[in-house]
Amino acid sequence: MNDIESQTDYLFLYKGNLDVTVRKSIHVSDKTVTEVLSTLLSKSSITYEIEGNHIILVERKEQEIHQNIVSGIVTDFRNQPVGCTATIITQMYDENGVEIRPQIAGLLLAAILSDTLVFRSPTCTPVDVSTANRLAKIAGVEIDAFASEMFEAGEKLDGKTPEEVFLQDFKVFMCGDVRFGVAQGSYMTRKNLKAAQQLLTPYLPEACGKQNVEDLYMLLTDVPKEESVVICTGRHADEMLRSGFEKEPEEDGSWVLPGVVSRKKQFIPALMSAYQEL
Repeated sequence: MNDIESQTDYLFLYKGNLDVTVRKSIHVSDKTVTEVLSTLLSKSSITYEIEGNHIILVERKEQEIHQNIVSGIVTDFRNQPVGCTATIITQMYDENGVEIRPQIAGLLLAAILSDTLVFRSPTCTPVDVSTANRLAKIAGVEIDAFASEMFEAGEKLDGKTPEEVFLQDFKVFMCGDVRFGVAQGSYMTRKNLKAAQQLLTPYLPEACGKQNVEDLYMLLTDVPKEESVVICTGRHADEMLRSGFEKEPEEDGSWVLPGVVSRKKQFIPALMSAYQEL
């Protein structure tokens, strides 16, 4: 693990009762992190998931117990449901009597608008909306204009490789023995969404191999229209989308899912139900 952490941007996370003291040496060259981990852990009781730049190690039996996805929204220690942790952070500023500077307010506002897709996500709550309105006043910005500028900046593909765009928001999931990945990008204009689709479609088979997943999905979310265009590759991908959403692909092979904007609360639960039927 030390070698992987020192040679990459990944960090390992694991519970204290997980035995990671066993030493194992392997010789690899020109291999991805997922390929190295698969080889390293192939005969052990430990498996892993990749979340951003974190590699989460878990016992296989523990993973099997927790393979069902619990969908919902973030709840803080007062059992208050919110759609973004920045809402909780804002409350903590207030509870500790700390003034929120305009620059910090802008950052917190950006997080709320991003996580709730400008209040369109089903995870959004009235508390998120009221908090965002308050932060906008502190930051001295108008929410719609600020959100448009923020999303458009993230949508720009100038100078970006397909891999960079793909990895901006990518997560790996497990259902039984099937390991699959889901990436997501949010777009304010259909023009930018289509440009991303054109850039990413030919890259997906390569990404599927690099991430060591059987199936790969890319959600291209049209924020104003409140729908997602899905491009995919893999052994089960088309079958899972057909089963999970009762839809058929468009002529270009993409899947249009009206009303689906949340990966966590809408897309993943439907996919998990479909994979469980395999």
